[in-house]
Formats: sequence, C-alpha cells, structure tokens
Amino acid sequence: MERPALEVADIFRDFGSAWLEANRGHVSHAQLKVMSAIEACRTAALGGYVAQGRVPLFQAVRYRAYGRGVAVLNGERLHRANAWAMVRRRAKAAGITTEVCNHTFRGTGITAYLENGGTLEKARQMAAHASTRTTQLYDRREDRVTLDEVVKINIRG
Repeated sequence: MERPALEVADIFRDFGSAWLEANRGHVSHAQLKVMSAIEACRTAALGGYVAQGRVPLFQAVRYRAYGRGVAVLNGERLHRANAWAMVRRRAKAAGITTEVCNHTFRGTGITAYLENGGTLEKARQMAAHASTRTTQLYDRREDRVTLDEVVKINIRG
C-alpha cells in the first residue's frame, strides 16, 4: 500500500517552530530553512484553490509557459516517478555522479544528526523506524576514510 502524500493541511507553524504531520500520525519537526522551501510549495499549491483542506502539497505541472516560465499546477499529486526523475536531474546538474534516491537523503540526514551529537534512539523516532537496528542501516559515519587512515599506507615497501 502506498503511503499517503503530504497535503497542505499537514503543515503546522506556531511561535517560530514548524512541523509536518505525515503518514500514520507521525509528526516531524522541521528546520526553518526547510519550512521556507515547503512554504513555497504550499503557496504554489494553493495558487488557484480556495479549499485548503486536502490539497496535495507537491503537485504535477499542467504546463510551463515558454520554456522555464512559471509552472501552472494541475491540482493532482506529483507522481513518485516524476519526483524521482526531478531529483536525478538536479543531482546530475549539481555534479553528483553517484546514484541518489530517497534513502540517500534519509542516510545523509541520520548521519549528520548522529555526527552532531544526536542519539540513535531520537534518530529512530525522527525516521519513524520501529527499531534502532533499522536506523543503524542509514548511519554512514563508518564509511568515511580520514586522512589519518590514508597516511598509514606504507608505499615504501
């Protein structure tokens, strides 16, 4: 079963903090930089719509005037294949040569959180995992090779 997509009504703000209520009632707090990007999507999504209730946050484009002009949304949810293609195009444009997917972003977020002193249990809660063992699969801290390790290579024979 596909998870329900975010809708405009799933965004909440109060006294300088922001959060999203995603699938199955999971609440995710968001940094203000992230929320400003989401607010831009929200504004675009509500463009011509009066009802704020169950309007999809990420919508498909009906048309884009003359090349890269302003997109006119069609009110329908953005299909995951189109979102995936959009992420791949932007990664390529940014010079990222490795394959990226939603798990790439999840792994980056969890790793950055743990590197900055976060706990595995809190990372599990934020990722909505049932077990910390699942969260550990996204922890990439051990994948990095530091210069201290590289200089241990003895090339003199």
